[in-house]
Amino acid sequence: MLMKRILLVNLLLFSFSTMLQAQPKFNYTSAWKKVDDLINKKGLTESALKEVKTIYEAARKEKNNGQLIKALVFRVNLQQLKEEDADVKAIKEIEKEISISAEPVKAILSNFAAEAYWQYVQNNRWKFYNRTNTTAFVKDDLETWTIDDFHKKISSLYLASIQNEKLLQQTKLDEFDPIISKGNMRHLRPTLFDLLVNRAIAYFENDESSISKPADAFEISTASAFDPAADFITRKFVTTDSLSLQHKAILLYQKLIAFHINDTKNDALVDVDLHRIEFVNRYSTHPSKNELYRLSLNHLLSQYNNQPVVAQAAYLLAQDYADYAATYDFKKHKADDATNPRYYYRKAAALCKQFINQKEESEGKTNCNSLLNQMENKDISITSEKVNITGKPFRSLLSYRNIGKAYFRIVKMDKQAFEELQSRNWEDDYWKKLTTLPAVQNFNYTLPAGDDHQTHSTEIKVSQLPVGTYMLLASGDANFSLSKNILAAQFFHVSNIAWMHSADEFFVVNRESGQPLAKATVILWEQKYNYDQSKNVYTKAATYTSNANGNFRVTKTPDNNAYSRTLEIQYEKDVLHLDDRAYAYVYRGKKEEIDEAKNRRTFFFTDRSIYRPGQTVYFKGIVTTRDAATGK
Repeated sequence: MLMKRILLVNLLLFSFSTMLQAQPKFNYTSAWKKVDDLINKKGLTESALKEVKTIYEAARKEKNNGQLIKALVFRVNLQQLKEEDADVKAIKEIEKEISISAEPVKAILSNFAAEAYWQYVQNNRWKFYNRTNTTAFVKDDLETWTIDDFHKKISSLYLASIQNEKLLQQTKLDEFDPIISKGNMRHLRPTLFDLLVNRAIAYFENDESSISKPADAFEISTASAFDPAADFITRKFVTTDSLSLQHKAILLYQKLIAFHINDTKNDALVDVDLHRIEFVNRYSTHPSKNELYRLSLNHLLSQYNNQPVVAQAAYLLAQDYADYAATYDFKKHKADDATNPRYYYRKAAALCKQFINQKEESEGKTNCNSLLNQMENKDISITSEKVNITGKPFRSLLSYRNIGKAYFRIVKMDKQAFEELQSRNWEDDYWKKLTTLPAVQNFNYTLPAGDDHQTHSTEIKVSQLPVGTYMLLASGDANFSLSKNILAAQFFHVSNIAWMHSADEFFVVNRESGQPLAKATVILWEQKYNYDQSKNVYTKAATYTSNANGNFRVTKTPDNNAYSRTLEIQYEKDVLHLDDRAYAYVYRGKKEEIDEAKNRRTFFFTDRSIYRPGQTVYFKGIVTTRDAATGK
């Protein structure tokens, strides 16, 4: 009988255990979709907050660290929408969670808390400008802290987040996918240690000028900071400057590089080492840091035999060469000068091409391709005098890049054509029309020194022309095509008339001799907006005649809606009508590339115009940008 009872109890226990194991896990995907709908579709943040708390409790119960942290972050953010001093409360809530959490959650939350403090500093920086440090004072209230207090706290939290190195180095990121923005660079941040250290470095790298600096403030002044990775991790960087962010950054770089120094695959090592070299170059005070920077990058290329893993190093070196090439000045640099930067674009291009030709895709290869396109882009522009003398050849200044031969057309313009061609010069149709206009002259010039990717300038001769308004059209190819070509247009006048004035007193003279022109007819034009035609139009406002001294006085008062006045002067068979608008345009063979992110503009609307300190600001925003496809 006893055996039966024991068997019955065991069966009941097994049955109960089976029931517990069979309970389904919490459906996080469905729960987060509900939260997303409540926030973004219905605007019910309070209801969303309740759902987030439910997710939080489920994650804590199931010990799902990724979902637990995600729920905490969402909870804090949602609470910020409805509470006063929400950012301070958020910090306190994260710190409370840190106190009850175990590793590695504690490390992640410490990292988040540091970021929250840093965000608070950036949002409230104006409060701390004139605040001085105090001693023997308990600072429980953030409102009493100084900039130094905040940076001490932020530094301690970031350093605390990575102190359990061995555990973090053994923790893969898969468990924390719910809180990580996924990309294609996971192999460069393979562990939680990588992720947290890189986040800490991003803070320590910032150039915070408001921190109090001692007399012996830390500086990256030694050449050893540029040493190869294996040597760099053994170097000592000693300082008494306990607040130095740069010192902490360089020590963290040593830790991270040492962690990866013996990796079988070198991607993560090379990535962090390149960031270290860039950081050192940015802040080094060593007098030869430019040379040391190039030596460091060249060493990486040599060490890894120009493999794809160091393509980004090639790009950085090529970009440095290109930056140096951009300082070239033919007046300053002599041909036999060893430091002459003229041909450094060539060096940069050759280096880029070496990695562009590799089969394997990489960030460095993409960057090299973009840099090479920039260096090889064709460019051309023309500058001419606005008015040139009749019957005499004149000079125009031609600036060009990556063009071996330039082709030119001179087109005579009547008044109507000239007016029509002073707008919409960014459109393809505008340039198509220019290239179809009949030319009165055609000529070309072979240009010197076009293979160094530098911008060069030369003066070109334009043959004599009769009175009139003209366009000088320049092209990089003989067909003046719009495909893979560069075009430039310069509008100018040919006339012997010139005029000058002081206030309303005007004098008309011969442009070459300066002799006054008597009995010149002067027409005063006023530009107004015509609402029927939806455009600006010129109307004749008055007519004057110059006296024996070439003088006339403008007596007409401008109309209220006339915002531009021009003079048309006629003398014998000569005519000059200047409008003083822009005359030179360039077509680059392709439509303007519109970066929607860079063209983005945000217009904020607040619930009131004035706020008291500490009040919550409620606002809404409208974001606009230009469409990359249509340009609208």
